[in-house]
Amino acid sequence: MVVPESVLDLVQPWATLYGDSPAVSLAVVFLHLTALMLGGGRALAADGEVLTAGGPDTALFARLSRAHGVVIPALTLSVVTGALMTAADLEHFAQSSAYQLKLLAVLLLLTNGLWMRVNEREATSNIGGAAFGRLRLSAFLSAFLWLLTLLAGCWLQVGG
Repeated sequence: MVVPESVLDLVQPWATLYGDSPAVSLAVVFLHLTALMLGGGRALAADGEVLTAGGPDTALFARLSRAHGVVIPALTLSVVTGALMTAADLEHFAQSSAYQLKLLAVLLLLTNGLWMRVNEREATSNIGGAAFGRLRLSAFLSAFLWLLTLLAGCWLQVGG
């Protein structure tokens, strides 16, 4: 994909700062990886609880709600820091298949997260209903998408 010159001009001051300041680039990468570790780690743990639960129960739903208190801000931070890293080398990322896969994985992760919250609320209010089955599917997709995001980021790091 070709990036318009006007967009490149718009992000150039940030790209220069990011490229010329090891402290700035280190801080952004550190925050990005921290968000992925904390958010992704907490999400994978919660997904595992849902997938191994014998069935729906209120204690499980309380733990899921607490997990989302960590996962949602962490995912938000990873999107912001990812956008900052993208703006620092927009021409490279626009051409990268690995980056496009990572964007798709994050978009699907966000979409699945919304679907998961809907299913969680429905399962909480109707413990015997079919929403718990959808919640399990959403937990499986969540785990898959977090790992796909990690894989795409690794691929991106090695030149994808």
